Amino acid sequence: MPNFNSLNKRYGKLIAERDHGWMCAYCYRILDPIVRYQPPNDYGYCAAIQHADMPCIDHVVPVSRGGPEHIDNYVLACKSCNSRKRDRLPGEF
Repeated sequence: MPNFNSLNKRYGKLIAERDHGWMCAYCYRILDPIVRYQPPNDYGYCAAIQHADMPCIDHVVPVSRGGPEHIDNYVLACKSCNSRKRDRLPGEF
């Protein structure tokens, strides 16, 4: 499942502009694109906090069902909708 840190850096803003804002394509929850980091651990590393309103990029037609790896097949989704949808089409979940 693509997460905020991988694909959103490249496509998140483009998808948000195309789809009229930072909103989940399925439940219409307003998403928060700001990455927050937890304090450094003992090794000096900071990890991104995966909060509920953090946008995920979802494939409308899952790759496992023949969907392309193309921006036209990507939408923004909240973490819970993206997890619930899994490898189903939008009308199936």
